[in-house]
Amino acid sequence: MSNYKTGELIVAGKAVATEQITLLDSGSIQYGSTAASAPTHTFGTAVPTAAEPDGSTYQRVGATDADATLYVRASSAWKALEAGGSSLTIPDSSALKFGTAGGDVVITADGTNAVVTGSGVMLWADTEAITVGTGGDFTIAHDGTDTLITSATGELTIDNTGATSSTIMMLGTDTAATDFQVQNDSAGALLTVDGSGQADFSGNVDATGGLDIDADSVALTIGAGGDLSISHDGTDTTATSATGNLVFDNTDATGAISMSLGTDTAATSFEVVNDSANAAFTAYGDLTCQASGVSIVDKTDQTKVASFDVSGITTGTTRDVVFPDYNVTLGDAMNNADIADPGDGNAIPVTRGGNCALTITAGADTRTLAIPTYIGQEMMLIVETDGGGTTAITVANQFNVATNTVITFDTVNEYALLKGFEQSGGLVWKLIANDGGALT
Repeated sequence: MSNYKTGELIVAGKAVATEQITLLDSGSIQYGSTAASAPTHTFGTAVPTAAEPDGSTYQRVGATDADATLYVRASSAWKALEAGGSSLTIPDSSALKFGTAGGDVVITADGTNAVVTGSGVMLWADTEAITVGTGGDFTIAHDGTDTLITSATGELTIDNTGATSSTIMMLGTDTAATDFQVQNDSAGALLTVDGSGQADFSGNVDATGGLDIDADSVALTIGAGGDLSISHDGTDTTATSATGNLVFDNTDATGAISMSLGTDTAATSFEVVNDSANAAFTAYGDLTCQASGVSIVDKTDQTKVASFDVSGITTGTTRDVVFPDYNVTLGDAMNNADIADPGDGNAIPVTRGGNCALTITAGADTRTLAIPTYIGQEMMLIVETDGGGTTAITVANQFNVATNTVITFDTVNEYALLKGFEQSGGLVWKLIANDGGALT
């Protein structure tokens, strides 16, 4: 066969008025002018065995579904391209090539896998899916706008077996314009992580391994408006409630709410401060306390101060415990201090009640006693040392019906007991007991 022309067939230079060429059994068509090396196309009923040139093809006539119907000669051997009537078989180490030069996309059988190589890509049109699984269980498709990965059967598992590798979901920006979402079946976002690093949860978060915020000055916020926040600035931890009351509610009928300090010394403390950061109450690790301007009022009728145990409270000139205008029941701690004798010509301290043991010198000593600090305050004055003279205690108010204001002692063990009362809107001392003191 030398050439084709439209409407006629030319064989050996002569036109043949037929539209069919009939070959005998095992007949062949040979290409080229050199018979020894020119590829042939041969028809036959058996498996090809003839040593034809590479590039030759063999079509088996009358093959069944179990037989190969098309063979190609390569590397001096016949290779079946089709096994069965409905599939195309690529022999091991053979390739199916696409493109003018056969290099755009190359699919090669390596004995185990089909390997895709080449300089081009395999393109699927929009809405046309890559389907995996006998029942089309897994598909990947793009509809021109979005890419959809669908697993219809079983679990969808992404398994990174690399012992030191990461599984990465890369977003398109570093801003909130892009995000990664976990949605429920109704397309509601349960977890959203955006490109800026913001993570939002719509449900509860159960952290069995703990929750770490590994940065200073980054707050854990609670509430739609960030109403409660907890943060650490590298030095201090701050819990801030910006809306409503801050309530610690221990519903255990026998439980306690404890605030534990770091030491058993005054180096650590618990403070209640006002908005200007001034301490209203301070409790120290050594079990002492300080209070400034404390008033305790009965919530029921606002007329009585409730019973108050002030054991361990220490006071100063600007941190006095005051119970104005009400009847008060005090524990013994407010009246059991050992009050140092200030000495001749000085004032006996009245910051708290207690016992003041006096030392009389050989002369005529004097002391003064200012008005009481609180209702119920008690002051015990007793002579501990008698140097032969006298000591006169001048009280800031008249302490009895006789309008006396001075108590004078001159002998060991003489004593007087005064107690603080409210009178005419102010605080005054009243003499409760006297043994040996001269009243003037």
